[in-house]
Amino acid sequence: MGYVTAELLLNLGARVMLHGRDHERLKEAYSRLATHFGEDRLGFAAGDLTSKESAAKVADAAWQRFGRLDVLINNAGTSMRGRFGELSYEVIDRLLRDNLLGSLLITRACWKLVSEGGGRVWFVSTLGAVRGFAGVSVYGAAKAALTSISESLTVESHPAGLKSGVVYLPFVENDPGKTILNAQGALVHHERHADWSQARAAEQILRSVAKGKPKDYSTLSGRLLALAECLIPSVLTTFFRRKNLHQITVVPKPVSE
Repeated sequence: MGYVTAELLLNLGARVMLHGRDHERLKEAYSRLATHFGEDRLGFAAGDLTSKESAAKVADAAWQRFGRLDVLINNAGTSMRGRFGELSYEVIDRLLRDNLLGSLLITRACWKLVSEGGGRVWFVSTLGAVRGFAGVSVYGAAKAALTSISESLTVESHPAGLKSGVVYLPFVENDPGKTILNAQGALVHHERHADWSQARAAEQILRSVAKGKPKDYSTLSGRLLALAECLIPSVLTTFFRRKNLHQITVVPKPVSE
């Protein structure tokens, strides 16, 4: 989804700094975009954002390339399927690091750069952060924490004019060959229904940033879920228990891959 979002931004005339953990895949994405849009409005920096040193290098690379940062979109993350009581401690640690710590560290590293110009910090979250779903407990918890962070940033940075927000997306189509973590930490292929295409999700992210809406639930069902969570949380719990949403099928990733 990050690639599609970058492509949409470039189509709108923005200058874009790409980030990814895998240097080769990131360079390939950069080359594809540069072929179509040219290199003048593109930059890239690879690194593991769960490392403060790496996050600082990415922020510095953005400064060196463009001299400013108007919008930071925190889109990175790792998904999972597994019951909480079966999760390994390593999986819990990785999910919290990838889905929460990484966003915190890159936001901290870019803070001065983005706040000086009254920019915007946006977090891409999930409806599973509005209400906890079975099978994705730690993933949802990490994403839910981004809401509190965003609220704090909005209050603290008000004098500087910086805005922060969260966009809660429904199920978005996966990249081909997408893998997630199972309870023991193995990479597995996961086929699931998608409510939205990646292009639609990217459009929603940018629409949310442009509107400056602190909490964007994206869909009518998302808004109803948020309202029900406030008004009738016990009814929601009963509903999801009856729906038995924890019955999720994952196919192990072949060792040869």
